[in-house]
Amino acid sequence: MNFPLLSDWHPKGQMAKAYGVYSEEKGYSIRSTVIIDKQGIVRYSEAVEPGGRRYANELAEICRQLF
Repeated sequence: MNFPLLSDWHPKGQMAKAYGVYSEEKGYSIRSTVIIDKQGIVRYSEAVEPGGRRYANELAEICRQLF
């Protein structure tokens, strides 16, 4: 699989705020995965708190199902 990744460092939290996963109270972005298709439509999203886990094999299966 080939896909771009987004890092949201500067300006701090700009993209996370746009996706509703930035915690102003805590001052950081909640760890999130957002899968967007070629038309720019969000097809999947998941957010986990610090210490939460995301599993690459599960995300790969979601991508296979979506695309």
